[in-house]
Amino acid sequence: MHIKPFGKPNNFMKYLLLIFVVFLAGCTSITDEMNKTNETDNSTEEEKANYTEVQEEIENPFGSGFGSPFQRLPSCGSNKEFFTVPHIALSNLNNIVPLGNFNPSGHVFPTNHLYFHLKGFQGQSSSSSASIVAPGDIWVTRIDSSEYTMNGQRITDYKMDFSACEEVKGYFIHLASLSEKLMQSFGQPSNCKEYETGGINYKNCEKSFFSSPILLKAGEPLGTVGGSSDFGLADLRTPELSYANRNRWYDEPLHRVCPLDYFIPDVKSNLYSLLGNSDMRRIVEPLCGEVNQDVEGTAQGVWFAKGTKETYPEDSHIALAHDNINPVKGVFSVGTSVPNLQVGTYYFNPKNSGFVDREFKDVNADGNVYCYEPRDGFSDSRFLFVILIQLKNPTSLVIEKQDLSSCGSGPWLFGSSYAEFER
Repeated sequence: MHIKPFGKPNNFMKYLLLIFVVFLAGCTSITDEMNKTNETDNSTEEEKANYTEVQEEIENPFGSGFGSPFQRLPSCGSNKEFFTVPHIALSNLNNIVPLGNFNPSGHVFPTNHLYFHLKGFQGQSSSSSASIVAPGDIWVTRIDSSEYTMNGQRITDYKMDFSACEEVKGYFIHLASLSEKLMQSFGQPSNCKEYETGGINYKNCEKSFFSSPILLKAGEPLGTVGGSSDFGLADLRTPELSYANRNRWYDEPLHRVCPLDYFIPDVKSNLYSLLGNSDMRRIVEPLCGEVNQDVEGTAQGVWFAKGTKETYPEDSHIALAHDNINPVKGVFSVGTSVPNLQVGTYYFNPKNSGFVDREFKDVNADGNVYCYEPRDGFSDSRFLFVILIQLKNPTSLVIEKQDLSSCGSGPWLFGSSYAEFER
């Protein structure tokens, strides 16, 4: 290999030398500017911190946030009155179904939201409709659309997640349409999936707005509802609900609250007067109903199909609880996992002694089998079968339907068609 001896620089070396000289000049200029800044910046550390906070507020009115791309909303503090107007006009409402409703198999567990039924609503169909507005100043954080077929008709409705502040989060379900402002924001989302619950196939599409929540003022239109709409709320400042198995639940379901308690007093009072159904109002405290009815170490509460890991969907599970309108009544809320027992709700009149129709909270792991004579929730007529249960241990329950016209005096033995549930 021939190596050229050093001599006069070629053109490349000339260019390299020129770039180096320019770089040195630039560094000198920057250093001078930094020195000037240091000489003239006499701000205190407090003033610098305040300046930083102001800049953050200008760039992000919600503060530093949960970390990009999420924005942090204002803290709730100790405030509990966030809603100033009914989201559905009182003149359009027939009743509000309290927390803890059962509608298996989609809602095997006590529901953690209220149902707002419009006048003229009957079952799952209604020709009535009404406008829905923001109950207070809220930030919309997500919108979902659900497409499904019911009674041969293709239906699209919407779910909207929102926050009233950092710790209070809510949602509205079954909006028949969105306001123009929300529809423009929702657009044509590409994040879609299909699933089945309650025997119905759904196509769900969602769009999140965590990086730039949509601010809506009290009374601003959200869209319309038809027949019935759901309203759920969680307050992360409240103590956790005491479920028998804490590990089955995540943050928001552990902090479900009654949305009516977050309205100003006069609106709250008017809404409370509507709690119940078309035939009767709930008169047992808490008037707004209960989400959690678990009593640890007893049969009462929610139970999960043996071997399952997921809490949702609820279809395969069961709940042994009390009615949300008339809590005096006991109810089996049955999903899809009990052989020969149809999905549905089965009521009984609880007793405080004996082994027939015993209060669920009195059934423990005592080695006994308990027998129930279920009744129809509407007519109160007896079904011509019985339901047997036994608590094998505090976290294991056995249940079976048997074709007996009544319980008789017992004792009772399980056959081969029982199902096991766990906590």
